[in-house]
Amino acid sequence: MPEITAFRALRYNPERFGKDLSKLIAPPYDVLTDDDKAALLARHERNIVAVDLPFVPPKSAGPDEVYEKAADTLDQWCGDGTMVVDEKPAIYVYHQQYEHAGRKYTRRKFFAHMRLEEFGKGTVFPHELTFGGPKADRLKLMEATRCQMSAVFGLYSDPNNAVSRLLDVGKRDWSDALLAATGLTRAQMPRLVEGSDVSGHLRAELAERWGIPRVPVAGGGGDNAATACGMGVMTPGTGFLSLGTSGVLFAATEAYAPNTGDAVHTFCHAVPDTWHQMGVILSATDSMSWLSEITGKPVPELAGLVGAVTAPSPVLFLPYLSGERTPLNDPDATGAFLGLRRATGLADLAQAAMEGVAMAFADCVHALRKAGTPIEAAYAVGGGARSRAWLRIMASATGLTLLEPEDGDFGAAFGAAKLAAACATGDTSDRIFARPAIRAEVVPDPELAAAYAKKYEAHHAAYPRLRDLTALGA
Repeated sequence: MPEITAFRALRYNPERFGKDLSKLIAPPYDVLTDDDKAALLARHERNIVAVDLPFVPPKSAGPDEVYEKAADTLDQWCGDGTMVVDEKPAIYVYHQQYEHAGRKYTRRKFFAHMRLEEFGKGTVFPHELTFGGPKADRLKLMEATRCQMSAVFGLYSDPNNAVSRLLDVGKRDWSDALLAATGLTRAQMPRLVEGSDVSGHLRAELAERWGIPRVPVAGGGGDNAATACGMGVMTPGTGFLSLGTSGVLFAATEAYAPNTGDAVHTFCHAVPDTWHQMGVILSATDSMSWLSEITGKPVPELAGLVGAVTAPSPVLFLPYLSGERTPLNDPDATGAFLGLRRATGLADLAQAAMEGVAMAFADCVHALRKAGTPIEAAYAVGGGARSRAWLRIMASATGLTLLEPEDGDFGAAFGAAKLAAACATGDTSDRIFARPAIRAEVVPDPELAAAYAKKYEAHHAAYPRLRDLTALGA
């Protein structure tokens, strides 16, 4: 996971220029010509282009004196109060409004420091081909001015909408304190609706094109909350355990009960007066996929090596192949096989991989219960749930009773359809959010559970020791 931090921004003095900076900002440096630069400076002599575009065109680095002049200009602006440095570090929220094809859009983003990392590490990806000349130009400008004038635009995955922490989750409302801290107001924020409420209606032109009425549009929900709606996981007690590429343990709650210390995800549920928590692990079935890749054996073949489990594997596996969220919140956590011997076979490794993932889910169970969330059973979904051996391991390691639905297709789209039905009818009862019929239950095996409890102690102790060893070898 990329590391971002707050920083102290250098910006136009709001006491001098107010909120309207339209005459002071400029398009990206690499699309401007000399004439464009002159036009912008004619609008205001302190337009940022005076510093940000010292050499035209910026297809190669210019002479040193143009960058020294840009630095002198910036120093002058800082000295006379044109520019000010914020007193406290912050992550800066930025809303960009524009119009395209007659429709207005708002693109929401933020500015932050991001730590550079080795190319190809796999968490920050290039989005376009860049050339040596412009990079040399930007580097000389950064070295001369001692600041970064050209922010790098990036896209990030946020399937759980974590940026919505601007929201006061407990009150299901915008947080006035956080809005004030970011310089925003309620007038700039969208109207909040419950996932089962009417957020709007289908646009007239689309309704006419599709030949349907202007039906209401539900507020909807995030992918996991919508999946929970499809499975009827709306009250405490029974959650769902998703054994996919990554893993999710989801539980509904009657109140907002965060546990940030153990990286528990806590959000508003998609229906009124309900919240939910999630423990998330980053490598669930992906652990088996990785083992498949390095052994050349298909995942089903590896899973088939794990028969009727009567005792733990002699090998311990830490499934932190992509870092870990709950409860470690450590992007640099690393995976490991511990306890390898000459007699260790592939079946031992496959079982250890399944057990390592199960131990990580046990971490999630403990983290949720630490937050006061009762969870005793969970619907088992996802590709890994097809393995009865893995479910037996999972139940015994976590202490959860795992429920296998008769119909395994309970994706987020199904829950979104239920939210639409609730929106259209106003009914948020069990009639809409019914629970699925159960095909089978997988209960913890007492003897295996006792053995896994002992192995869990080793699992819990291994991470901090491996972390320290990894740090020594870095």
